[in-house]
Amino acid sequence: MKSLITKILVSLFVGAVGFVAYSNKDQLPKIAERTKNKAVQVTESVSSAIDQKASQSVKQEESNYETTDKRLKSGYKPIVLTESYEHDKWTTEPQELIREFRAYIVSFDDNSDNVLTRNPDWVAYEIRAKPSNMPDGKAPNRPSTWIEDDKYNDEAPHDKSYLHSGFHRGHLCMKHIAWRLGANADWNTHTTINASPQHAKFNTGVWLDMENKTKEWADEYGRIWVICGGGFKDKKPSLWIGDEGEERVAVPEYFWKIVIRLDDEEIKSMAFMYPHKPVSKSPTTKKYFHARYLTSINDIESLTGLDFLTKLEDDQEEEIESLINSDIWN
Repeated sequence: MKSLITKILVSLFVGAVGFVAYSNKDQLPKIAERTKNKAVQVTESVSSAIDQKASQSVKQEESNYETTDKRLKSGYKPIVLTESYEHDKWTTEPQELIREFRAYIVSFDDNSDNVLTRNPDWVAYEIRAKPSNMPDGKAPNRPSTWIEDDKYNDEAPHDKSYLHSGFHRGHLCMKHIAWRLGANADWNTHTTINASPQHAKFNTGVWLDMENKTKEWADEYGRIWVICGGGFKDKKPSLWIGDEGEERVAVPEYFWKIVIRLDDEEIKSMAFMYPHKPVSKSPTTKKYFHARYLTSINDIESLTGLDFLTKLEDDQEEEIESLINSDIWN
């Protein structure tokens, strides 16, 4: 945009120079220099205005915690990305059908292994501390039906795929986490490419509790990164929603979550693996005992076929990925 404006302005001024030069050839060098300086000043002024408008647009989106378009019943709200967030900071592989949203990034199964699960391979997102101007209480409106992504219509499930299945559409990036980036970001978590089938008591129990803990850790440490998804033993689904010949959706046998933070540029991580079944709270503390499900990133890689932290040097990657924490962060 800036480049185009610059070319137009320079062309106009060159034309002006040509006209004046024809009238007064002796003054051509001085006129050309003044014209060049003027063009640069005008271009810088226009560029500054463009940058300021873009910055204001992002700030307005970040501060908009109310759903403004009441007419929209379904479909994505405007997706305004922000470069200051690095949702997949250390790069997860493979990256199949990638879709970027303001609050998260998703890699969806593309049937390259001849098993179309209609599940995300992984979802990654950065969470920052709750903004001071974010209201407490009820989150913004949600779509009347889950959004079906036209870009991945052949691979992703439809909203009706879950009908009468007994399973919840389990968020992988939680709506209340996305709300920290505005109402539109919250709305856009309600898409079938950001969900996997989850048992109701799992979805509203231990999984929800861990989601809430990630928010608390972001508030405590300033920012954290999360990578999560579902998985299948031997990478082959054994349970499906739907019958043969239908657009079936595979039901994960376990769900995993990797949580990362930086402590003076040192990477601290935890990895969790939950069996996909209702999990009870501790009878003494009345809380979920998440430490029971701690594992290593290497174990998650072995079960899923994914590769995490690929930006790191091999030695550092192996040191981090082989670690099994003895307890969760406070």
